[in-house]
Parts: sequence; C-alpha cells; structure tokens
Amino acid sequence: MGEAFVGALLKSNISDAGSILVSDVSSERLADLKENYGVETIQDNVVLLQTADIVVLAVKPQHISQVLSEISGSPDYRVSSRKLVISIAAGTSIR
Repeated sequence: MGEAFVGALLKSNISDAGSILVSDVSSERLADLKENYGVETIQDNVVLLQTADIVVLAVKPQHISQVLSEISGSPDYRVSSRKLVISIAAGTSIR
C-alpha cells in the first residue's frame, strides 16, 4: 500500500522523488523502491519522523506496535510538532 502512495504522489506530480523518504526493515525492499521511484530511503523510523512533515504508516498490522513503540518516544511524535501522521494499517485501532 505504501508503494501505491509513492507511485500516486509521483505520477500526479504532487511530490517529486527527492521529497519522499521511505523506511522499511528490508534493505532489499528499500533498494527496489529507490531504483524504481528514485526516492530517498532510510531504515531508522525515528530519523524519518524527525525529517518528514507528513508520515504515512503503511505497516502490516503485525508490525504496527513495534513501529509505534519506536517513534512514540521521539519528541517529534507529539501532536504539538504539527506533523501529519496518516495510518493505513489495516485492522488497527486509531488509539
């Protein structure tokens, strides 16, 4: 689903590849995304959160708790930071 978001943003010219930062646990997956879309990649969700203005959590439901645990300790996760966080984690409560 995350890849679909990236593709749509690029195809519609809403964003350029240099403005998109993608994180994944798989370095192979990140290499594919970088090659196919030209996006920047990172494997550190906290750094991604500190860098991005908009964060799309396109995480498999079984991994959402781990990702939220990682980023929730970051000062940038607080509502006051004015980050837009969009979750498309299926079957996961907004809480």
